[in-house]
Amino acid sequence: IFQLTEQQKLHFLNYYNGENNAHVEGHERLYNYLDMILYGFDYRGDTYTASVALSSQSGNCLSLAILTTALANLVNLEISKQFKTSIN
Repeated sequence: IFQLTEQQKLHFLNYYNGENNAHVEGHERLYNYLDMILYGFDYRGDTYTASVALSSQSGNCLSLAILTTALANLVNLEISKQFKTSIN
């Protein structure tokens, strides 16, 4: 579920390692990349793999977590997730 295409990996790594980002901390580079490419993301009820979420620009919140994890793994960023539950 965390697999990306070679083209998707290359696009992210070129951005992440770009000269313009040399002064930006890793977690901010990841955020900025997601902010840049996911403008207009179509929130749907479906859960997609990282590759499909990125290529289709759609999915649910879990799809975004999967995509974020896949990108973070490419550059060895440590990530943590918070899950909120409601108690009825």
